[in-house]
Amino acid sequence: MFKVFLSYFALKAVNVVISIFGIYILTREMSPYEYGIYSYGLTFLIVISAILFEWIASSVARFYPSNPSSILSTSLMVYLRETSILFVMGFFILLIVTLFGLSILEQYNSFYIFVVIFAFSILGGYSIYAQLLNSREKVFLYNALNALRQSLSIGAALIMIYFGFNAEYYYLSFAAGSILAVFFIIVVNKRNTKPVIVNLNNFKIEKSFYSYGIPVSILFASILIIDFSDRIFISYFLSYEQLAIYSASYDLIQKTFGAILGIAYIAYFPRIVSYWESQEKSKSKLLLSNLFYIVFILGTYICIFIFVSYDYLSLLIGEEIRQTPIHLAPLIAIGILFGALKFYVLDIDFKLTNNILLLIKISVIMILFNLIANYISIPLFGILGAAASTALTFFLGSITAYFFSSRIIPKKTFIYLVLKVLFALVSAFFLNAFIVYYFDISAIFESLLLALIFTLLLFFLKIKQYYVSM
Repeated sequence: MFKVFLSYFALKAVNVVISIFGIYILTREMSPYEYGIYSYGLTFLIVISAILFEWIASSVARFYPSNPSSILSTSLMVYLRETSILFVMGFFILLIVTLFGLSILEQYNSFYIFVVIFAFSILGGYSIYAQLLNSREKVFLYNALNALRQSLSIGAALIMIYFGFNAEYYYLSFAAGSILAVFFIIVVNKRNTKPVIVNLNNFKIEKSFYSYGIPVSILFASILIIDFSDRIFISYFLSYEQLAIYSASYDLIQKTFGAILGIAYIAYFPRIVSYWESQEKSKSKLLLSNLFYIVFILGTYICIFIFVSYDYLSLLIGEEIRQTPIHLAPLIAIGILFGALKFYVLDIDFKLTNNILLLIKISVIMILFNLIANYISIPLFGILGAAASTALTFFLGSITAYFFSSRIIPKKTFIYLVLKVLFALVSAFFLNAFIVYYFDISAIFESLLLALIFTLLLFFLKIKQYYVSM
């Protein structure tokens, strides 16, 4: 199983490089104000499309191992139906606004609104198609699809900038890249990607989609809402320029190192579900424990690297958007780590045991806490307050999720691993600071030294015992 993870990791490296290139180019081609609007619009687009369509993709991931051909057919039928409903609702909303002269949408024309609705449906279709590839273990095609989307999205954004489009259209380049990437993969790999459509009227499977997918979609959307709420408050209390500074740092960490943490989930989740469905629950639990081990250890190394070396990483961001507070990047990295632990690992426990309602309650509490924390902290501490609120929200959510779960991840693995890693981390920082104090060491070598000390301490604490090979 670890080899599968490594194969995803190697292919994902291409996506990481493309993401870095995108941030490097776009933060230089856009002004801080334009990048702030772009970031705001892109996050809004992703959140809404996730709320509308992620439940279908989540259902595909959950039920594909048990009935592949029927799942393909049902997901297509449900997607087409929801897309049709979305356009009909958009038409009636515009009709009501026009007839009653409401001013809420007066700054946007009808064409722009329908383009945005179309963008929602494109992103929804993309997530479903990507999940189908992942569930069928098409590792190369899945990563090629993501790489193409990122490359084409960057290209579309640059074309918009070149032809003088309004900044409010820039984020739609992400939808353009998504649909072009799906079209390209389907055309050049017809034999490998063509689904077998059977039994379009399987009501039982469709009902399972609704009962499982919608609650899980709420959970996924809750994380995106937390990511989006800070941008709303920053744009409201501060400015789009400050939002650009925050978003550039957040995007650089999320789209590179945050994406790396997601690789383990993508590689492990289908196999965990497959073992659970085939009643091999001991193997499923073992894989889930290994997933926790990988995400937590790898995420800790990433936090170390960002904490010490972000001054060098920030050079990838355009000069006008680079004025980042010194503690912003570590706070963002910590928030992403705990967010990954909750969504990529701990939430799986609730999904497997069908305890979705409790997980929704935890997510609602997280959203409320985050909204209140952002409302208080951003006016006082600026974008640092936003990063701290997000990190604290995901930390509390992770702890709460574990102690209310059915404990598929053994308590010994969770408690002992966390305590030993934290002890090694704190000790490594003190030893590293002592060495750096007496020797003139550059930041990049300081990062490597810290990682080396941390690794040696993990070795002496016998951390490897918590990962069991299969």
